[in-house]
Amino acid sequence: MSSPKIKIFSIVYFLFFTLLIKSFSFSQTVQTFTATGAGSWTAPCGITSITVELWGAGGGGQRANGNPSMGGGGSGGAYIKVTYPVSPGTTYNYFVGAGGSGNSGQNGEDSWFDANTK
Repeated sequence: MSSPKIKIFSIVYFLFFTLLIKSFSFSQTVQTFTATGAGSWTAPCGITSITVELWGAGGGGQRANGNPSMGGGGSGGAYIKVTYPVSPGTTYNYFVGAGGSGNSGQNGEDSWFDANTK
């Protein structure tokens, strides 16, 4: 007959490795794209959905004319968070928009993720 210490050790050992395996199977990986411009991303093997968070680029501030005068600050960019179904091995396109330049009042560019593959 086994001792109580061996039974407790066996249970703890089993629970530890069960939780370890579950944590690896449900782990998340984050990829961040910050360089402005177009790019592409390929869904890795075993990945069937992704959560995409997009921040649109903010607008540039505007200088003011006259004396005395104060310019206005630029606007913030839009934000969205969406979960998309993806197919492993499929390539998806995205675009990271550049912010508006200062003193011009220029709009920031759109940022987007294209979940529609052709």
